[in-house]
Amino acid sequence: MLICILGMCAAINAQHVVQKNNTFEQVSKRQKKFAGAIKTKYIYKDSTGKEYPIMISKNGKVFVIKTKKNGKQYPYYLKDLQDKIYNEYANRISK
Repeated sequence: MLICILGMCAAINAQHVVQKNNTFEQVSKRQKKFAGAIKTKYIYKDSTGKEYPIMISKNGKVFVIKTKKNGKQYPYYLKDLQDKIYNEYANRISK
C-alpha cells in the first residue's frame, strides 16, 4: 500500500524540463511530445488564413502544431512538403 501511494506521489510531481540555449523551461505533457522538434524558417498558412510555424520532428516528419477547440494540441503533418523541407534540415535532426 505504501509503495502504491509513493508511486502516485512521484507521478504527480513528475516534471519535464527542456533546455533552450541557457534557459531551462518546464513543459506540460502536451508540449512534451513536441519538445524535440526543430522549428524551421517556414510558415504554413491554412485555408482560413491562420499561420503556423513549420516544425520537423526527431523522426524527420514535417508538421505544424494545431490546437483543437478544447485546447489540446496535435500535430498536423504536411506530407506534400516533407521532401523539400526535410532535405534542408536533415543535418540538424538527431535520430
